[in-house]
Amino acid sequence: SAAVSVLNLAQSLVDADDMRRCLETGVKSAAYERTQAFLDKIKENMNVAYLYLFDVTQDGRILYFLTAVTESERESSSGTEISSLGDEDRFPDDVTRQLLQTVRLTPPFDEIVNRTQYGYMFSVYSPVKDSKGEIIGLIGVDFDMSEIDSELTSYGVTMAAGSVTIALAFAALLIFFVRRNVTAPIKVVAEKAGEFAAANLNENGLSAIKLGIRKKDEIGVLASVFEKMTEDLVRYVTKFAAAVAAKERIESELNVARDIQTGMLPSLFPAFPDAENFDLYASMTPAREVGGDFYDFFMTDDSHLAVVIADVSGKGAPAALFMMAARTLIKREARLDNEPSGVLKRVNGILCANNNSCMFMTAFIGVYDVRTGLLKYASAGHNAPLVIKKGGKGRFLESHPSLVLAVNETARYESRETTLEGGEGLLLYTHGVTEAFNAKGEIFSEARLAGVAGLPMPFGAHDLVENVLDELTKFVDGAEQSDDITLLALVRKETEVRREREKTFPADVSGLHDVQNFV
Repeated sequence: SAAVSVLNLAQSLVDADDMRRCLETGVKSAAYERTQAFLDKIKENMNVAYLYLFDVTQDGRILYFLTAVTESERESSSGTEISSLGDEDRFPDDVTRQLLQTVRLTPPFDEIVNRTQYGYMFSVYSPVKDSKGEIIGLIGVDFDMSEIDSELTSYGVTMAAGSVTIALAFAALLIFFVRRNVTAPIKVVAEKAGEFAAANLNENGLSAIKLGIRKKDEIGVLASVFEKMTEDLVRYVTKFAAAVAAKERIESELNVARDIQTGMLPSLFPAFPDAENFDLYASMTPAREVGGDFYDFFMTDDSHLAVVIADVSGKGAPAALFMMAARTLIKREARLDNEPSGVLKRVNGILCANNNSCMFMTAFIGVYDVRTGLLKYASAGHNAPLVIKKGGKGRFLESHPSLVLAVNETARYESRETTLEGGEGLLLYTHGVTEAFNAKGEIFSEARLAGVAGLPMPFGAHDLVENVLDELTKFVDGAEQSDDITLLALVRKETEVRREREKTFPADVSGLHDVQNFV
């Protein structure tokens, strides 16, 4: 997600040992100042409400290490309202309790929708560890949930004020004309206005009104203004018609681009109809005509299947172009050497070298041995995939905290591995799923995803994806989709071939290798 990406980037810049020393001594080091400057730039560029590093004491006090500040905030506050090294604060009790729980349980990330003295926020927190693995505090990022409500309210007030102003102006003009008994000029204006209103832009064209009233009193001024208004309106309508035509042309082109993008992603299922020991299915729903998410799957050799899911920053055509380039690179590098961490490292180096648009992306790649169920995987700041076990119990895959792609060419990535047992499923997803909001402002969340996905086994990959999409549709209940929604499911089957072979050769160790290869 955007919040997780910001936290990953911020965590990679924080020297926890130095921060602890600065808090203990009360002296800001050179490393502290550099970290402050980096976090200030992140806040300036990522459009977040607050970005800060702090600790929570057992008695509920908030002790700040530092708070990111934009240039405009620094100038307006003159340094009097900026929480800095050693400053104390207090949050509401419910928020403090959840923060203390985050410190104790040390999850990768914790999400809170809360109201504090700083506003109505969607907050994401993550523990920060020093070189000994000890937690020195939390790093948090806040997004303002009330900004849209404020803008809508302001817009409504402006529209209401404008409507009242227009109504009052019209009433004043009407009274003025009636008192002066200007029935003849008003009749001319009314007739011409009727003709103007009845004109059809598409059939007869639209022309400005010429009243022919050249009086030098108020009526003359009104006539002149009315003529000027019709001239301006004709120009506006003409430009508007051209803009509508251009918009329709762009929408048509974007629809074609969407078809091209969709056509580039594998969409024929079952993808491997002859596979007896695994099942696979994927789905992508762009938030716009074209999106920045993508998925992919392909065989790197006779026995290894690569599965990929990624999320490019932003949406629309730029994200789609970046997505197509990244997808091509990942597929090429995975076929050259299918070690997941190596693939991400090489792709990251190429993207950093040619990233003039300053875009970035999260990604997850797994290389699955279709014979044994062994899955090697690596993540570049992406959401942790979910493994669904028999009986509906599931777990999130563990991964080393890592930087997103296309930001730092020296970033390191770590491969890990797990084994899918017969009947287990792997679910990959983007933050468009877990960060979907309903009309009440509630978030779908990873916990709800785990509950939805963890249905009684057995199930197929298609069933798993469709169950999640159905529950997501019920949850949002018609709310506008804010981000691309992408899912990919891989299920290891419990085949009849495997069971029959195990029954026939339970003790034949010499033939075990042949049986395994056959399955």
